[in-house]
Amino acid sequence: ARKRTIPIRVYLPESKAPAPVVLFSHGLGGARTNNRYLGEHWAGLSTDGFLTATVRDTAAIFDAVAGPHPSDPCQSAITDRLLERLEIPLPRLRIGVRTHGACGGDPAHPEVDALVRRVAATFAAAGHHVEDGSPPALDEDEAIAHQGIAVSGCVAAELAQWERRLGRPIAVEEIEPRNRTSVTAGRAVTGVQFLEAREWLFAWSRRLASWFDTFDVLITPAVAQPPMPIGALPFAPTPADMAAMRRSLGWLLGPWNVSGQPAISVPAGTTRDGLPVGVQLVGRWGAESLLVRAARVLEVAQPWSRTAPGYEV
Repeated sequence: ARKRTIPIRVYLPESKAPAPVVLFSHGLGGARTNNRYLGEHWAGLSTDGFLTATVRDTAAIFDAVAGPHPSDPCQSAITDRLLERLEIPLPRLRIGVRTHGACGGDPAHPEVDALVRRVAATFAAAGHHVEDGSPPALDEDEAIAHQGIAVSGCVAAELAQWERRLGRPIAVEEIEPRNRTSVTAGRAVTGVQFLEAREWLFAWSRRLASWFDTFDVLITPAVAQPPMPIGALPFAPTPADMAAMRRSLGWLLGPWNVSGQPAISVPAGTTRDGLPVGVQLVGRWGAESLLVRAARVLEVAQPWSRTAPGYEV
C-alpha cells in the first residue's frame, strides 16, 4: 500500500529439496559477508540464529558453523561437538522455573503458564530437581532503559551507514514508525551515555550469569502470551504502547542476548484454540552441549509435529 521499493539480497540454496534449517536474524543483519558494514550488530545485542525442525538439526548446524574467527570481539565458548554428545545421558539437573515477564513484566497467560509448567514437570519426572526461581537480575527494571540507549544509538548509526551507501540523506519520514522512534532517540544519545549503558549491561550480564553458579537450567515461556492475530500490535506504537507490549510479551529472550548465554526455544504444546506455545531453556555460559541434550530429552518425552495443522505433506 505504501508503494515503496526496498532492496534486499537473498541467497537461495542451489538444491530445490526441502532444507532442515532456516537462517534468521533479529534486526537488520549481523553476518560478516553481506552486512559487514554493521560490525557488531546492535552492540552485540542481536545475532544470527537458526530455526530447525529438530534438536538434532540444531546440534548439527552449530557443529558446522561454530568456532572462533579472527575478527570476533568475543570468542565462542563451544568446544564440544554437539551432535556427538546429543544422546549422552544428562546428569541430575537443578532447574529453575519462571513464568512471569522480566523487568516488571506481567504474569504469563494461564494457558502459557500451564504448558511451561508441564515441561517443568516432565523434567521433574525424569529425576531432575525443579523449583520456582530465576536470576534476581531479571527484575532490575533499569535494564530496559540501558538496552534502549544501546539499541537506539546503533539503529541511528545504521541509518547513517545507509545514507553513506546511498549517497544521500534519508528523511525519518521514509522509515517505519518504530524505526523512526529509535533513530530519533538514538541521534540524541551522547557517546558518554552510550558507553555508560554498555558498561551497565556488561555488569548486568555478570549478575544474570551468577545465578547459574547454583542452577543448571532456567525454564521460561518464549513469549508470555499466545500468538496474537496479525494487526493486533500497533503499527505506530507510542512509548506507552511499547512499554505495554514489553510487559505483556514478557521480554524473557532479550536478557540472554546481553549475557551471551545459550538459550533454545522448543515447542511446549498448543492452547485450546490450537495456537503454538514455545518454551525457552537457558543454560550457563558455555553449556551448549548440556542445553541441547536437555532439549532433546523434552523432544523425546513430548514429540512435536514438524508441520503446522493443515500443512501436512
